[in-house]
Amino acid sequence: DPVSGQCQCKPGVIGQLCDSCAHQYAEVTEQGCQVVYKSCPKSFDSNIWWPRTGFGSLVEVECPTGAEGKAIRKCSEQSGWGAPDLFNCTHREMLPLFKDLTQLQSGDIEMTSYLTLKTVQHLYELTNSVEDLYGADILLISRLLSRVLQYETEQSGFNLSHKQERDFIKQIVNVASRILDEENLISLNKVRHLDSDIFVGLLDLFKTYGTTLARNRLDTYTNPFEITAPNIMFGLDTVDSIVSEGNPQYRVQENDGTSGASRLERVMESVIIPKYNHYMRDAA
Repeated sequence: DPVSGQCQCKPGVIGQLCDSCAHQYAEVTEQGCQVVYKSCPKSFDSNIWWPRTGFGSLVEVECPTGAEGKAIRKCSEQSGWGAPDLFNCTHREMLPLFKDLTQLQSGDIEMTSYLTLKTVQHLYELTNSVEDLYGADILLISRLLSRVLQYETEQSGFNLSHKQERDFIKQIVNVASRILDEENLISLNKVRHLDSDIFVGLLDLFKTYGTTLARNRLDTYTNPFEITAPNIMFGLDTVDSIVSEGNPQYRVQENDGTSGASRLERVMESVIIPKYNHYMRDAA
């Protein structure tokens, strides 16, 4: 159909592309849908054609076009086909990064400033262009991002990558947010089964990285910032210990003190909490 895209299906065949049957144990043939016995029917799911498979068997096939690895699916006599498992699939665009990670883990190469910038740029582009991430993709991205953050926390001054690439921090925040999307929940749980501390460790590295940025803020002329992604918010702000009289943009949070403390003592025990939004508002 030129408007809806619906194909004209043969008897019993359903789906916009006429690629499935309403009956759980029927498969598409040239004559239409036909029921098969003692096996799960040939079917199309997750962009893969699954062959007719006997009850109680586990079938392994090539990952969808554009990905490497093997996808698996179980056929049960009680419930028919189970959900396809594409965890071990990897997008081909990810393979150069997989090679880099393997060499980093084996010690054949070391993380450098150039490799850090190249890796993050590549990860950012891929996580924005790839529609669905497979489990192996998420595991690869998580481990590479951890390597990047570990490297950055050991740097100082103008060796920090955000001084060489202005969008560096935005990129790592958005990459981390992308792998934590709710649509990746099944894969995330499997990744945690393989490496129970991977995501907690990643968030800890963000905290350590933030400390590194704060310590080098003056030397690198890093202004306060606030980056918000769908699943992560990461920012750097300042806390001033000098009271600005009459400044409506700040409020003073005083520590508990004795009732006889002088104003000077109260000032010395106080910090000025910045206003929630420290950016200029759009006049419009």
